[in-house]
Amino acid sequence: MRRHRFVLLAGLVVAVVALVACGGDDDDATGNAGDPLADTEWVLAADALDVAVPDTSVPTASFADGTMSGSNGCNTYSAGYTAVDGSLELTAAATTRMACPPDQMAVEDAFNAALGEAVGYEVADDTLTLTNAAGDAVLVFDPAG
Repeated sequence: MRRHRFVLLAGLVVAVVALVACGGDDDDATGNAGDPLADTEWVLAADALDVAVPDTSVPTASFADGTMSGSNGCNTYSAGYTAVDGSLELTAAATTRMACPPDQMAVEDAFNAALGEAVGYEVADDTLTLTNAAGDAVLVFDPAG
């Protein structure tokens, strides 16, 4: 009887160790495995838009749990994303609809238009570049902070 309990206990220990070993890392648990944009935060680079960007209205982009979100210069936005091998797929962005001064609205309009063209990405030299279908840069970001 004792031998039976020992074998049962030893089997249980082996099973627990096997389950823990197969658990994976945190990225796997959150669905971020293989996503180079996951858990990154960016601010729009100077001169990235064809309009003047006031210091108080610099657009931002954060990527977490399959969502890209941030400020578009006036309002906040949020869109689902998938980033794989340089290809970027965005869902339609949801935004707040606050009215802002004309210079901030110009930034928002230019940012939203550029974001609507984005179908690719590249991260190089601490810079995130979103590209259009022709491979041209439409938005360039520097690391936040």
